[in-house]
Amino acid sequence: ILTTGYEGETFSNNPLAGMVGLLVSFGKGVFWYAPPLIISALSFPYFKKNASLLSKTLILSTLLAIGFYGSWWAWHGGWVWGPRFLVPLMPLWCVGWSVFPTKISWKIGATLIFSIGILVQLVGTFTNVNNAYTNAFYGASNPDDKTHYAMIHYDLDYNPILLGWQQLKTGNTEPQAIYQLQKTELNQNWVYGVPQAIERCLLLSIGILTWGLLHNPMIFEGQET
Repeated sequence: ILTTGYEGETFSNNPLAGMVGLLVSFGKGVFWYAPPLIISALSFPYFKKNASLLSKTLILSTLLAIGFYGSWWAWHGGWVWGPRFLVPLMPLWCVGWSVFPTKISWKIGATLIFSIGILVQLVGTFTNVNNAYTNAFYGASNPDDKTHYAMIHYDLDYNPILLGWQQLKTGNTEPQAIYQLQKTELNQNWVYGVPQAIERCLLLSIGILTWGLLHNPMIFEGQET
């Protein structure tokens, strides 16, 4: 009953190192892959004033989850886009938006952060993250070395977001979902003209966010600060 597919894999990592990696490392830091969570962190003090018990529960849940996964030898989650272990927590981290301050400076900052977040997700949608890890291990004598595997997440040269952006600029990109279809023996489907499509989507998103945040005070209900 207790037999799993993870035999021999242990919680042998330094929890603190894993927690730092999950939060801020270039390759797996959640704030790089989900920039709007920066708003959650900044507005959390206001949320704590309005929902003390819920905020304490949120802090406890976050520490337990990050500490648990940070202790796992593969705290980074492998060759995937961002910190996949933290995905279940992201909806909880967004509750702080309910008391988002309505001051104009906050709205402008939120507009910029949300726009960056949209761009990051478009990069993740239209590029293949495996390319970043393939480059990192090219020529390596032991591509499964745990130490090397963990440290590349702190190296900007192998950052999936930056490498993905470089792919987008060439217009020759491969969505991760299409890459996985290779296993079904279907032909690869390369997507062309992505940069132009991304530019249009981003400009439209920025326009909508700017109009909403600056002209509709009901989007973020909160207090002046």
